[in-house]
Amino acid sequence: AAMATIESRTRAKVSGPSKADLFAFRKAGLLSDAELHDGLAALGYPERWVVKYVALSAAQIAATTEA
Repeated sequence: AAMATIESRTRAKVSGPSKADLFAFRKAGLLSDAELHDGLAALGYPERWVVKYVALSAAQIAATTEA
C-alpha cells in the first residue's frame, strides 16, 4: 500500500512541458504545429487562444527563416 501511494504521488508530480518549453521545442523544430496545438490544449488553454499561439509561433518561425 505504501508503494502504491508513493507511485501515485510521483505520477501526480510528473507533468508535461510548460508553454515556454513548448514554444522552445517548436522553434527548435522538435514539435510540429499540431503537436504545439495539442500541448497547449493539454495545458488547458481555450481553443481560440491555442489557435492564436500556434499562428504566432508559425509567424515567428517564418520571420526567422526569411531573415
